[in-house]
Amino acid sequence: MSERRVFFGTLALSCAQAAKFGLQLAVLPVLARILGPQSYGLVAIAMPFILLANMLSDAGLGSALVRVENPSRDLESTAFWLSGAVCVGLTIILALAAVPVSQLLHASKLPPILLTLSLVLIISGSLSVPNARIMRQRRFAVFAVSDVVSSVSAACAAIAAALAGWGPWSLVVQQLVLWIVKSAWIACAARFVPAMICRPALVASHVSFGVHAAASGVADFFGKNAPTVLVGGLLGVLAAGQYSMAFQLTRLLDSLISGPIYVVIFTAIAQLGERRAQAAEVAMRGLRGVAIVLAPAFAGLAAVADLLVKLLLGPKWAASAAVLALLAPFGFLLCLLSI
Repeated sequence: MSERRVFFGTLALSCAQAAKFGLQLAVLPVLARILGPQSYGLVAIAMPFILLANMLSDAGLGSALVRVENPSRDLESTAFWLSGAVCVGLTIILALAAVPVSQLLHASKLPPILLTLSLVLIISGSLSVPNARIMRQRRFAVFAVSDVVSSVSAACAAIAAALAGWGPWSLVVQQLVLWIVKSAWIACAARFVPAMICRPALVASHVSFGVHAAASGVADFFGKNAPTVLVGGLLGVLAAGQYSMAFQLTRLLDSLISGPIYVVIFTAIAQLGERRAQAAEVAMRGLRGVAIVLAPAFAGLAAVADLLVKLLLGPKWAASAAVLALLAPFGFLLCLLSI
C-alpha cells in the first residue's frame, strides 16, 4: 500500500469519525439528561459481553481474508458460513448465561436487554467477508459513509425512543439500528452473495493468522471493557453508568484519531505478509502519529473534566467528572496499545 493511499484512506475515515464525533457531542447530552446514569449503567454492563462475543464470532477469519489477494468464492463462502455458525452458537451461550450473569452482577433487569442485544452478533457476523473485501480493495470511503449514515440513523432512533419513555431500551434500539443500517450499507457495497458451500479445509491455512488477530482484539477488549463489568458487579448499576460515561468521553478521541489509523495500518501490515521489517516501520509511523496528536488532547481533557461534565451532561452526572480526569491518561495509553 503506497503512503499516499494510506494517507487518503486515513483521512477519509478520520473525516467520518469527526462527523460522528460532532454527532455524539450533540446526541450524548440529550440522551444523558433524559435517561440518567442508571439506564446507561444497565446497558454498559451488557455491552462488554456482546462485544467480546462479537470479537470471537469469526475466529479472525475475516481479518485473515484481507491477506488473500484473490480469494475464491468457495473460500469466502466457507468463511461466511463458519462465522454464521459461530455467531449462532455464541448467541445461544449468551441466552443461557443471561440469568446467571444478572444474578452475579446484581442486575435483575439485565437478561432481556442482554438477549435482545445478542441479535447484534448475527448481524455483525454476516459482515466478516464483506468487510474483508472492502479492506482488501482499500475502499475505506465505504466504511466512512456507513459509519456516518448508521450513526445518524441510530441517534435519531435512540432520541425518539428516549422521549417515548423507553429508558435503557432506547440505548438497545440505538445499537440495533446502528448495526442494521451499517450491515445493509456494507453488504450492498461489497456485492458478496455466499454460495451454499462450506469446506473447512479451505480456511485451515488462514486460521493461524486469524486466531492471532482475534486474540489481539480480545486483549484490547479486556483492557477497555472489563473495568465496566467489575465496577457494575462491585459498586452497582449507578456506579457503572457514571464510570462508563466517563470512559465513553475518553473513547471519543480514540475513535476520532487512533481508530481510523488502526484500520488502515492493519490492512497495510496484513498485505505485507512476512515482510516484517516493513510492517514494523508502518506500525511505528502510525504509533508516532497517534502519540503526537493525542498526548496534548488527553492532557487537556483531564484539565477540563469538571467543566466538561457540568456543561455537557448536567448535575446528575457530577460524579463522572473525577473519574474522567483520572481516566484521561489511561485513555491515552489505550490508544497507543491499540496500535
